[in-house]
Parts: sequence; C-alpha cells; structure tokens
Amino acid sequence: MASLVRPRARMLSTTPVEIRGQQYVLLDDPEGVAPQGCAVSTPLYLVLSLCDGRRSPEDIQAAVVAEVRRFVSLAEVTQALEELERHGLLEGQRAAQRLEELTRAYRSGPREATLAGTVYPAEADALRATLEGLLAKADPSLPEGILADCLVAPHIDLGRGAAVYAEAYAAARKHVRARTFLILGAAVVAFVSGRIPLAVVSVGVALALWATGVLTLGEALSGFGDPTVLFIASLFVVSEALDATGVTAWLGQQVVTRAGTGRMRLTVVIGAMVAVLSA
Repeated sequence: MASLVRPRARMLSTTPVEIRGQQYVLLDDPEGVAPQGCAVSTPLYLVLSLCDGRRSPEDIQAAVVAEVRRFVSLAEVTQALEELERHGLLEGQRAAQRLEELTRAYRSGPREATLAGTVYPAEADALRATLEGLLAKADPSLPEGILADCLVAPHIDLGRGAAVYAEAYAAARKHVRARTFLILGAAVVAFVSGRIPLAVVSVGVALALWATGVLTLGEALSGFGDPTVLFIASLFVVSEALDATGVTAWLGQQVVTRAGTGRMRLTVVIGAMVAVLSA
C-alpha cells in the first residue's frame, strides 16, 4: 500500500452533521470516487485531516495523540488509514483505478438526462413544444446599432432562467452567424469528451473566432490580460501552495478543535475568519 507511506487526502468537501446524537463529518467527492453520502466519525476525520502527503503513519499517530491527549496505537492509526483508502478517500492506486473506471464509463456513451421529467419534459415532442413556446414569447430584436457576433446566456436552471434563455436564443437565432454556433458547438463537444486539454480548447476557440472574423485579434486575446482572470489564476497558485505545505489541513484541524463540530458554531467561526481575511 504505497499510498499509506505518506498518505494524502483527496479533495473533498466537508459538512459537520449529527446522526443519532453522534457527531460525524459528511464528505462529498466531486469526482464520485468515494461513496455518495459518506460520513466519517470525528476521530476518523481527524486522521483524514492529517493526511497531507508529508506525514508518515507514525507522524500521524503522534499528532493524533497530541490532539486527543490519550494514547492511540500505531495499529489503530494504520487501521483507520486502511479504511479511508478502502473508501476512496485517500490518493493512491485504488482511487486512481476507480476514477479511471468512472471516466471510461462517462466517455463510453451519452450521459443520462437526470433532470428529464422533472425540470423539463422527458418526451421529445413535449420538450420541443415547451422550447418553441418560450421562444415565441421572446423578443428577438436587438437595440439599434448593435451587431451580434455572439450572445451569452447564463447557466442556470430552466425554471428561473427560461425567460432569459428565450430572449438570448431568440436573438441568436435571428442575428448570430452560423459559424459562431459551429465553433461553440465544437467547443462544447471537446469539453464534454475530455480528450483535448481544456486549455487547448479554450485557446483554440478564441483563435477560431478570430480566424473566421467573428472577433478581432484584440477581442480574442483580451481575456488573457483581464485582471479578473489573472487574479483567479493567482488564487489557484496560492491555494495549491497552502495545500502542499499543509497550511489548509492545519487550519481546518484548528477550526474543528476550537469550534467543535456543531454546524452553527462552525458557520460563525468560518464566517468571521473569512470576513477578517477578506477585509
């Protein structure tokens, strides 16, 4: 078990919960490797929070003993690590194989329309009638003097965004040139397939829109100099550095230690920290 030599926790979101009077931490895995609705006890979460890729099981044992202020054997820590790995909560071969299986299944065919029949009609004819009805009510005209090469509609559920979608797509159907749809459609296929790196697709779309005359060269490249884009890129660098050095794991452990696992207390403490750090 090479992953247990210097165990490292996978990227998971956490939510403190109470189950039958006992405190647990609900873990959500955006990649779907870990079981859905996976909840771990607070002692097991303490071990997980210490798995930063730098500590050995012996180091984790020492940190657990210092935290709970009672003796915890290395065998108990090792058993906890094996359980975490078995459920796909640690980086390693088991999690990598499971992720590969999920990726292969995702790419093998069209995804199931999980919202069909709830957010929108499941039958093709009913769905077509619904969409045509929305478009019929929309005004496709644009303000005088506006020439549209591309229209952007927000990505939001149909119930709240139907009117905006209808306005955008009705205007697009009347004013936007077909080549824009072809380029953006190809980009969507490339994004969904995952066979081409996202960075390559993004740059390729910008260059294609420039090459076909939809955008000027300055417009196509303007995003690279946008302060917001640069700011977000720098946040990725800083956050990865904090994670690699163990600062995020240490800080999370300190918050749980001092605030406990109660949802209200954690919300107040984390909210106060965010307010201070972002002031």
